[in-house]
Amino acid sequence: KLQLPYENRAPATAQNRASFREGWAYIVANPTTRAFLLISWVLPLLIIPNFNALPPIYAKDTFAGGPDTLGMLLSAVGIGGIVGGFVAASLDKQDRRGLLQLVALLLLGCSLIGVALSNALWGALLFMGLAGFFEMIFLTTNMTLLQLSIPDDLRGRVTGIISLRSGLMPVGAFVAGAGADLVGPQTMTLILASITCVVALSAYFGSPTIRDYRLSEALAAHETIVK
Repeated sequence: KLQLPYENRAPATAQNRASFREGWAYIVANPTTRAFLLISWVLPLLIIPNFNALPPIYAKDTFAGGPDTLGMLLSAVGIGGIVGGFVAASLDKQDRRGLLQLVALLLLGCSLIGVALSNALWGALLFMGLAGFFEMIFLTTNMTLLQLSIPDDLRGRVTGIISLRSGLMPVGAFVAGAGADLVGPQTMTLILASITCVVALSAYFGSPTIRDYRLSEALAAHETIVK
């Protein structure tokens, strides 16, 4: 019979609450992590609805198609994302990752504006592919900088809180779907994409924390924290 030594541990619920509070406290106290987290909320609220909630409406109402048209729209996003993933992986020498993140976000918004203004399916497919491409570069860069801004002993707690942003996706989908019902999918995409561009430009001009952040600084800061 195996007997383990007794450990006086706090109840799991209390530990979870304490970990949650520690994660939030770090995010609130660290301006770099907070800035990268806030700008990442653009994805579930403004970007992803254009990839999951609105394409069925585009396929049916804008391009008078069916499941095949929807499949092409979604495939265009996927292909663009795959290419964007390879390109993002090749940018390991790019030091100005903060600026890269904002440029990718701005071009992502511009690509979605192109989708909104496309009356031909081929044009929408082209811009959907570009949107998937720039989304992957933005997402990869954002997650890299977020992870590097968190010390190892807090990474699990803070990352758990960061993952809660996926809960914003239903909110974004609801707003996009309701808006498309009122003004049409193209106008709704135009609104969401324009807000995305405004966020990117506002961060560029108003947030040196994001704009001037360099990968070399992130790595140096992370090594200092680890030591």
